[in-house]
Amino acid sequence: MNTIDASDFERAWNCTLSPWMRGRIAQHDLRYTEIDQAERDQLILRVLDFLNDDVVQSGRHRADDWERGWAQNLTELQESSAAEAIIPKYFGKIPIVRWCQRWIAPVDRGLEYSMLSVLLDWVADTYLQGYSSIYEFGCGTGHNLVRLRERFPEAELTGLDWATSSQGVIQAYAAKTGDSRLHAAIFAYFDPDADFDLADSSAVFTMASLEQIGTNYGAFVDYLLDKQPALVINVEPIGELLDQTQLLDYLSVRYFEKRKYLQGYLDHLRGLQEQGRIEILEERRSFVGSFFIDGYSLVIWRPVVS
Repeated sequence: MNTIDASDFERAWNCTLSPWMRGRIAQHDLRYTEIDQAERDQLILRVLDFLNDDVVQSGRHRADDWERGWAQNLTELQESSAAEAIIPKYFGKIPIVRWCQRWIAPVDRGLEYSMLSVLLDWVADTYLQGYSSIYEFGCGTGHNLVRLRERFPEAELTGLDWATSSQGVIQAYAAKTGDSRLHAAIFAYFDPDADFDLADSSAVFTMASLEQIGTNYGAFVDYLLDKQPALVINVEPIGELLDQTQLLDYLSVRYFEKRKYLQGYLDHLRGLQEQGRIEILEERRSFVGSFFIDGYSLVIWRPVVS
């Protein structure tokens, strides 16, 4: 039996964690066991079978799927005041996760969500302090914003999503908790609303949602260039940051391609930086992932003020 502790995150992220972060990590059950060679071989075969099969790809056609998914969370939230009601149902379906380029077997099926929560806490603690307005695009149930609220009790937090049930969840949660600074609005990556303005000196982030638009990220990036937030944080599948000489990374990138996940996004941003239109502040992988993918890499950038 092993446990991922603060020192493990520090090594993976090449950082020194704050006392607050160490306290947050201690709240989670991060125990796991290692996968032996025979188990690993079977898991590789499972991934290869998936990659050789017909799968649902990301894109506009999945709008109804997300509408139904968040509606399920809304129903549960209406029947319960528990914060767990807004956690997306796809977490924990497969009891294997990725950590530092290998598969591990969690003791708690919620390990992936716990590790993603630690990652979000670190992003907040490291990059988001001092912003009075924070927007999450593609926010789903708003569970990430609820976690940010614990770090930033006074911030204006806004969740944007193309599914109307997403706004329903956030509005219901805000009403149940009396959070007058938690807001929701409709917004579609494929057709950005140019009339939706951002507060001055605000921060924007996406977390495993921009992946759903494949190569159609240009309109959203242009929207951000126009609105000029002070900071943009993307926590997404970024194939450019993975090492395809390593088998699990290679399979992860093949999965990105199969599902039509975010393709060429970082290269597009690098091109904008060469043009002097943005500044990329950070490119790094988190080494946190699900069974199929290492999907939580970080790209942090800001538009160059014209």
